[in-house]
This record gives sequence, structure tokens and C-alpha cells, in this order.
Amino acid sequence: MTQFASYQPVSVVSRWPLVAWLLLPLALPAQAATSDVIAPGLAAPPLASTPQWSHVLHDAPGDGRHYAATSRYKASFGADGCDYVPFFGSHAERNFPLHMQLRRVVVAGAPLALAAPQVRRHGDRITLDHGPVQVHYDLTLEHAEQTFVVDTDLRGDVVLELAVASELREDAHTPGLQFTHELGRVDYGSAWLVDGERRVAIDSRWTGDAIVLHVPAAVRGAGPVVVDPILATYAYSSLSPLAAMQPDLAYDLATDRWLVVWEVAWSASDHDVLAEARNGDGSAISLGLVSIDQTSLWHAVPRVANARVVQRFLVAMERVDPNAFQGRSMVYARAVDAGSLTTYPFRQVSNDAFGGDNYAPDVGGSPSLLFGNGVFCVAWTRHRGVGGSDVFARTLDIHGAQYGSQTTIVASAPNAVYRDVQVSQSNGGDAVPTPQWLLAYSFRYAPNDWDVYGCTVAHDGAILQAHTAIDTSYENDVNPSVSSPLTSIPASPSWLVTCERQGNFGAIAHLVGPGLGNLMPPVDLTASLGLQPLWVRCESDGSRFAVISGGVGIGIATIAPLGGTFVLHEPPQYLSGVPSFPRLASRHASGGTAAGYGVVHLDVQATPTNVRISTYDGHSPLASLQQRTNGCGTLTSTATGQPVLGGELTFAVAGGGASIEGFLFGVPGPDLSLCPGCTLGLDPSAPVTPLFAPGGLGVAIPSDASLVGASCAVQTFVLQATGCFGLLQLGPTWDFTIG
Repeated sequence: MTQFASYQPVSVVSRWPLVAWLLLPLALPAQAATSDVIAPGLAAPPLASTPQWSHVLHDAPGDGRHYAATSRYKASFGADGCDYVPFFGSHAERNFPLHMQLRRVVVAGAPLALAAPQVRRHGDRITLDHGPVQVHYDLTLEHAEQTFVVDTDLRGDVVLELAVASELREDAHTPGLQFTHELGRVDYGSAWLVDGERRVAIDSRWTGDAIVLHVPAAVRGAGPVVVDPILATYAYSSLSPLAAMQPDLAYDLATDRWLVVWEVAWSASDHDVLAEARNGDGSAISLGLVSIDQTSLWHAVPRVANARVVQRFLVAMERVDPNAFQGRSMVYARAVDAGSLTTYPFRQVSNDAFGGDNYAPDVGGSPSLLFGNGVFCVAWTRHRGVGGSDVFARTLDIHGAQYGSQTTIVASAPNAVYRDVQVSQSNGGDAVPTPQWLLAYSFRYAPNDWDVYGCTVAHDGAILQAHTAIDTSYENDVNPSVSSPLTSIPASPSWLVTCERQGNFGAIAHLVGPGLGNLMPPVDLTASLGLQPLWVRCESDGSRFAVISGGVGIGIATIAPLGGTFVLHEPPQYLSGVPSFPRLASRHASGGTAAGYGVVHLDVQATPTNVRISTYDGHSPLASLQQRTNGCGTLTSTATGQPVLGGELTFAVAGGGASIEGFLFGVPGPDLSLCPGCTLGLDPSAPVTPLFAPGGLGVAIPSDASLVGASCAVQTFVLQATGCFGLLQLGPTWDFTIG
């Protein structure tokens, strides 16, 4: 009995499952050896929260305006002109925009008929087209060059009047035009008439509410009149990078890209959201920086997930618009294509029919390859004021639009406090019979006794398992986190739910099934495995879990459920700098089969705080693959792949000629001489299975944590008359240990 599929001659690699019966009797190591399996991406430079932006960011979020931003200024353009917003530092109490609108153009004493401007963009040039007059803004990383083009056949003086409204005040005591504040200033540079290669300085003056530019008829050329001043921002203190906060990330399998999102403080009253795409190994991508929000509205707490079927991310965030919903905080979302990095218009997610503030969203995606279902689930907290708070959710389609009939009320009761909801990054997709997101959230049982509850939500927003207790200890268990499901047993997915125990500090872990019952007793990972008790976050690669935890430094470890508890498969590997606010995502959440995680965190050692990304292999350091050059004759072989859970090894024979090729599969043994110069590398006292695979042998390793540390061996052979016993020629033996 081998439990292998029966042999069928094929010309391609034959795939064989690695059967558990062969491996379970083997002794597993008591403790995994320490090994640094964090990829070199750990040392990757900070993301673009630092000011070394390579390009101007442009955005059209769907509100009728065009936005542009650099680390020194941002601007928006619409029918009412241009708003230029200098960056005076994240500590500035609010924005100090300079609003500019072309009020009047007079040629030879006659005003031109100006049309309402049409906004056009070509590269880094934004044009406000008023008909006979175009106002161009050529944007660079350092400044904006404003150009007026007056296209008229009329001769005579040209006078342009640009209305300006701002809290900034023009400094009448300094030559030129400067709009100043105690934090900095905006210089409106000298104006020039441009006629081909000829540049002639012209008069510019401030009237109290407008800049007037005067071009005498005597200096005009034959063609259109072109006037060219420059706007530039200067901060009186050293201009430091935008302060960063609240990072998150998700992975797209098809493009092998991470999308990292984070919040930046343009001022104390205006927080924006940036994103940067990175390669799967954490390396930078040209023009990878993307604007999610650069308006003057408050956007905060961005969270991101991936929909594999369309290679698209969804970013959910809070928004506060003082002119909408009575200034209440609402939840919005925006989709981003993983390949092109195209952004789509904002979508309102939270229902304004419910009173109160909506905040602290989280989002899960789907690795499914099927169209037609909700592929994102966004959940958030709705604060009712003195009446407590609820948890709401809504499923969204591939565009970020509502999928399903209504907002799902996850947890709500009079005077109760539910909050801090977290959504599994994946719903399991096609790997499970019923795709579902697990939502885990906090419930205040008493002032110093917080519990963890949960529910599961289907693709259409229907609740599958309603509000259910997961952690009801008498301790203060807060800040829940939830993983994507384990899919190694598709018929029975399970999730890891963690929380932070305060007082008696500990990282508490619960393994739960679809009914949200604990599948084994809760485990204090601090007491049992030595993991730290703060910043606890978790995720899954489909077969095991990675857990981030902190205290003295922040580290990431790999654990697995085994024998009614959790065992440590990889001791903590520590993040660089002085990390805080870590977030974790897996390739598995987008359908990846190999172990692999992305980690994003704030480095508070930097001034101001910036964002870093690392990658983590997430498998045991026991994994090994090595060749023994035993056998006989000229037969050789190759092996590719990694012997890790969910991975695959491929073996191929070389030098066998036209002979029948095969492989012996078993466990390693001492070299046993069969005939002069010919040795068997497998242990004959254990099962040895011959496999005929003329195109090569693929060994698929199940995602079964009990296999970690088990050792196997594959030895190549060919059947030919010149071999041992006149029948068999053996090749090298490949020994591998599963990690």
C-alpha cells in the first residue's frame, strides 16, 4: 500500500503527493534551531514618507477637481481656479492655502470675455482654459511655474488681474510679492514677458486682494502674450518629511506586488493617505508612489486588501468633511489596480442614515478567481456618543461599490461598547466550501474586563455565524487580531484570533472554527513560547501562522497548532530600527501557495517617523535539501524547489539515455552496497516506493504542520541491461527535511 496515484506514462513532470503515513512515524525535533529567515528586504530603505519623491503625484478622485502634490506643496484645480497649499510642517495647526482665480484680462482697455475654465492635464502641466486665455501650471518637485497665455489680435497694453484669497499676508516691506506666515512663506516670483528666447521683466503689484500684471504694448511681440511667474514654498524651520502613521499592506499574486498604505500629516487638521507599490521581495518600483488622498479633507487609518480575480487593491479609510454629514466621520474606500496603479473614484462605505461617527475601518479581500461575488468586506466602529458603540460591515464588489442589499449590523446593543473590529485578510476563496470573512472585535464587559467576540460574513454581507464569544476570561483582553483561514483542511477551515492581555501581560491565542468555537484551549504565547505581549498581530500562510509581538523590540515568529497547543516553528526575528504599529500580510491571502509574508511598521527612531517594509519567509529553518553522490555509473540528477509546507520539489534524471527512468522514494539511510560501486541511499527497513516518471518527479508537500522536521529521500534510477544485477543503475540520492 503506497497511497500514491497509479503510474501513467507522461512526457511532463509527474506530480505525486507526499503522503503523511510515511512521515508521521519519524521523530520530530524538540526545538527548531534559530535561523534568520527574514529576507534582505528587512534592510530596505524607508518608503516615500521621506521627501525624496521622484515625481509629482497627480490625482482625480471623482469630486470634479484635479489634485497634485509633492513634499513641499500640494495644489488643486477646478472651475474656481487653483488652490496652492504650502507644506509648513506636520505640526502646523491647519492648512494655509493660497486661492488664485483669474478675475479679469484687459487688452487695449477692453476686457476679454473669459469662459469658465476647463481643466486639462498633460504630464506635469495643468491648464485652466478660459478660451482666449490659458493659465498653465508646470509642476516640479520644488515649485509651480504659472504661465498666462493671452491669445488675441488686439494691440495695446495687456493687464491681467489674479484674485488671491488667503490667510497668508503679503509682506509690503520686502521687495517682490511674498505671502507670509510665522511658519513660512510663498514667494510669487518676478513676472516675465516671454517672447521666444526673449524675456522682459514686467510690473507686478499687489492691490490688497489681487495680483495685477501689466504688459506694456511697447514690449509685446507679434504673437500671443506669455507671462511667466513662479510660486515656491519656503518654511522658516527646517522642512522635515511628512510625519507618517497607521501603515498597512496587502499582496497581489498576479503582479507579485505589495501595496503599502499609510497616513501622513500635512497639518494638524489635514491628514492624507499615500501608497507605494513594492516588488514581492520588497524592492522599490519606478514611479511606485501613489496618491490615495491629497485633498484638504481629513483622511486617516487606511487599511488595504486584495481581490485576486481583478488584480486590484481596495483601501478603506476614515474621512471627515466639515461640510458633509454634519461633520461626522464616515468610512470611504478607493480601489487601486495592482499593475497600472490606476486609482478609481472614492466610494462611500458607511451608511449616513445611522447617526454618530464611523471610524477605525478594516478590510478583507478574496483569493477567489470567480467573478460575480463580493470580493471585499469592510468593517468599522460606529460611535453613538454616550450610548456606546457598534460594529458594522459591508461587502463591496471589484470596483469598491456596495455588494448586497444593506449595511450589516455585526454587533449592537443599548449602552454596549463594541469596537476595534478586525477583518481576516482573506475569506478563503476557492480553497474552502463556503468563503467567509471572520470579524473579531472587542466588547467591554466591565471597565477593566474586555472580551473578544466575532462573527463570520459571506460574500453578500449575510452573517453566517452571528455574534459569538471567543474570549470571555476575567482578564482585560484587548486589541484583537485575526488571521486568514488555514486551508490545509479545506472542509474545515480555522482561524487564529489573538489579543493582548493587560495587567497579567500576555499574547493570547485562540484557534477557532467556522462556528467560532475554540478548537483547543486558549494559549498564552508569552508564557508558553516566550513571545512578547504587545503589538500582537497574526496572519496565516494556509498551513501555519505568523505572529508579530513586541515589548523590547518587535519580532515575528512562526507557530503551528499541534497536539492541542501551539508549537514554535521559527523563533522571533526582529525588525530594524525602533519599530511600532506593525502590520502583517501574507501572499496566501491573494492565493499564493508558498510561505511568505510582508511586514510594515513605523520606525520611530527616524525624525519624523517613517515607514519601513520587510519580508519574512515564514517557514521553519529546518528546511534543507542536499545531494549524496552515491549510486553508480554516469547517472546524475537535479532537484529544484523548497521542502516547505505547501511547496513542491522537482527531481529530474540526466544521463539515462533511452532507458526507463524512475525514482525511489523513502527515508534517508546509510549507503548500502548492492554490488561493486553501486549503493542504495534509502533505508530499506522503511517503506521504499518505486515511481516511474520519465518526465521528472514532482513531490507536492502537504500543508500539514505535523510534517515539519520529517526527513525524506529520493534516489534516481534507470532500468538498463548494463546496470547492477544486469537490470538497474542507481543515481545520486537527494535528502530533504521539511520545514
